[in-house]
Amino acid sequence: MRGKWMLFGGIAILLAVLAGALTVWKRQNAPPVVAQPAAPAPVLPAGTEISLSGKVEAREVVGVQAPSNGTIAEYLVIVGEEVFEGQLIARIANPSLQGQQEKAKDVADKAQERVNTLESQMLAARLDASRGQAESARVQDDYSRTERLARRQEMLNAQGATPRLTYEKAVADFATAKLEFESATARAKASAARVATLTKEIEAAKKTLDDRNAELEDADTDLQATQMHAPVDGVILERKGEAGADVRIGEDGIFRIGTDLGQLQVVVEPEPAVLAKLKVGQPAAVILAEFASEQLNAEISRIENGRVYVMFGSPDPSIKPGLTAQVRVQLP
Repeated sequence: MRGKWMLFGGIAILLAVLAGALTVWKRQNAPPVVAQPAAPAPVLPAGTEISLSGKVEAREVVGVQAPSNGTIAEYLVIVGEEVFEGQLIARIANPSLQGQQEKAKDVADKAQERVNTLESQMLAARLDASRGQAESARVQDDYSRTERLARRQEMLNAQGATPRLTYEKAVADFATAKLEFESATARAKASAARVATLTKEIEAAKKTLDDRNAELEDADTDLQATQMHAPVDGVILERKGEAGADVRIGEDGIFRIGTDLGQLQVVVEPEPAVLAKLKVGQPAAVILAEFASEQLNAEISRIENGRVYVMFGSPDPSIKPGLTAQVRVQLP
C-alpha cells in the first residue's frame, strides 16, 4: 500500500514539471503583440471657426514689492479696485521700527524741553541783566555825586569852613553810595555772566536737538517705508493673502496692478490640433459674457507654452481684467 502512494506521488510531481515546461514553451513561441495604431488626429478643414473660453487679463502688469519686513497690518484696497499713483494701499506692521521711532521721538522731545527750559531761563537772565545795568547806572550817578560832595566837604573841613556834622554826613553818604555801586556792579556782572553761560548752553542744547531731530527724521522715514503706495495708475489684479500675512523687504507680488486698460488680452489653451493651426498675427474676435451683443476685433499676439494670447482694444472702461470671454478664430 505504501508503495502505491509513493508511485502516485511521483507521477503527480512529473505531471507538474511537464505542465511548467509546456507553459514556458508557449510563452517563448507566442507571436509578438502588435501595437494598435493611435487614432488619427481630427482633420480641421480651412475656414472652420472655433470658439475658445478664457479670462480677460491686463497686458501691462506692475508688481509692488514690500518696502519693509513685517506683517500686513491693513489692506486698504481690494482686488478689482482702481487705484491712482501714490495712493496708500496697505500698511505693514514692524514692531522694531515702531519702537525705534518712539524712542527717537522721546529723546527728541526731551531735547526740545531742554532747549525750552534754557530759553525761558535766558529770558529771565536778560531781564535781570537789563535791570542790573539800569540799577548800576543809577547808583553810579549817586556814587559820582556823593563823591564830589565828600571831596568838597573834606576840603572845606580842612579849612574850617564847614560844620563838622555836614562834613561827616557827606562822607557817610559817599560810603553808602560807594557800597551800593559796588554791589550793583557785581550783580550786573553776574547777570551778564549768566547770560553768556546760558547762551553757550542753548547753543549746545540746540545742536543736540538738531541731532536728535535728524535721528527722529530717519526713524520716521524708516517707519514711513512700512506704508505701501501704488506706483502707477491701474486696477488691483492680485494681492498677497489677507491682513496678518508675513512679508519680507523686497518681496515681489504683494500687489499686482494692471495698467493701460485700453489694451487687454484673453489667454486661452486650445487643443493641440487647434494650436497647430494658429499663428501670431491671425485675426480673431472677442465676445465678453457681460457684453454678449458686442464682438470686439482682436489679434493673436503671442503663442507660448501651449497658451495663446489674444489682444484687443477695450472700447469701454468698465471692461476690466477677470471678465469671462469667448475667443472666436477662423482656421486658415
